Amino acid sequence: MKLRNILITGTFCFLMVNLSMAQTSTINEKQNSRMKTTINTRYNGVDFNNIKWQSTTDGYYEGSFNYQGRELTTQFDENGNWMQTSEPMNMTTVPTNLKNNLGEYESSSISGIHKIETNNETYYDVNVDGQDPMRFDKSGNLIKNP
Repeated sequence: MKLRNILITGTFCFLMVNLSMAQTSTINEKQNSRMKTTINTRYNGVDFNNIKWQSTTDGYYEGSFNYQGRELTTQFDENGNWMQTSEPMNMTTVPTNLKNNLGEYESSSISGIHKIETNNETYYDVNVDGQDPMRFDKSGNLIKNP
């Protein structure tokens, strides 16, 4: 009986923690319309209903989907306006200049490269083990260490 109560209590706590961590937010009709239009314009052929949506703690909506063989994550604000799209990259898919600028690092020490596209710019965020994050412009030139 005591073991049963412990199991029930443990299961209840596990469910409550998981439910409290889940971000739920309903996308309203106006947001949905803007988001669909943007997806259809930028990513022709992507089925909006097959995008995996979640809301973030800072009020944005993130959608993950496959587009032309690439895994993308796009982000919209609370009004349904497109903010950015992120794409994981590797050393074989980055611009040559960026690859050259990262040449001093062992490829195994590069823990992440993301191409970020916004309305105003395209840049690459690079994480190297033991180093501060780095940001490069679309041509692969270092623009800052955030």
